[in-house]
Amino acid sequence: DIWNIQLQPANSQLTALNHACKQWMAVTKELTTETWKEPLWQDNAYVDPNFTVVSKRLENILELRTTREALRTLLSEEEQRGYKFEDSLKKLAEIHPLTTSDDLSTKWSDALAECSAVFEPASLLVPDKLRGLIATRIIPSLKEAVQELKDVRRKRTNSSTVLAKPYQILKDFEKYKDLIRRPALLESTKLERGQCLGHVTQYVEDLREYTNELAEDTDSQLYELTKCRNCSITVNKVVFYSQIVHKIQEIKGLAKPIFEDIATGSQLESVCEESITELQRK
Repeated sequence: DIWNIQLQPANSQLTALNHACKQWMAVTKELTTETWKEPLWQDNAYVDPNFTVVSKRLENILELRTTREALRTLLSEEEQRGYKFEDSLKKLAEIHPLTTSDDLSTKWSDALAECSAVFEPASLLVPDKLRGLIATRIIPSLKEAVQELKDVRRKRTNSSTVLAKPYQILKDFEKYKDLIRRPALLESTKLERGQCLGHVTQYVEDLREYTNELAEDTDSQLYELTKCRNCSITVNKVVFYSQIVHKIQEIKGLAKPIFEDIATGSQLESVCEESITELQRK
């Protein structure tokens, strides 16, 4: 039952499957527009209709699963019962999600509409709750992560927990990304999300500076980060820079769907790109 498997493991696999579908569609497009010149291919770019449908279905499933989980965490049990929340995906569960026949496509569309009829009014109940969650949990946690990194820099010591913290915070917040896109929440949470964005941007800027400072230290200190005791300082630096680049890439990927409607979101993207480029050159 694709609708009731644990959220994160299933979503990771569904995302990977959708990525594979999109890659295949990109391959067929490239083959039929660039690789296979006339007379091998004389038509427009080939787009596999079945893969197109499957990819769209996977996106539907990911969004619905994430939105349902987000609403579950924000709505009381009484509110969920009032909207017959547990039955919201009942019709979708009766349809094999990856079957692409015309008949089932119609049933799928009808089931999506029925699900939306539950989720849309339910989402109107949660703006204040979500704003409160961001204000009391997400913002303080990100602010604390920024301060902890500053403390680590002053002490000239390393903390793997501090380096992982913003990613973990954003990963926890990620389950609200599809819910936030709904009109009732997009505008109402903008102020709080803007504050989150400021802290994340500051963290990435500080992380880049911290990385440059630490890389100038001794090989023994780099070992504490890389665990490459028998490697040269050059190798340790390469490993260290690669680890930090990966962390920044993860933060950038998680942040984009959460903050993409905020004007200063482009600043975070620029800071991430500049940091990645700078560290990869070293």
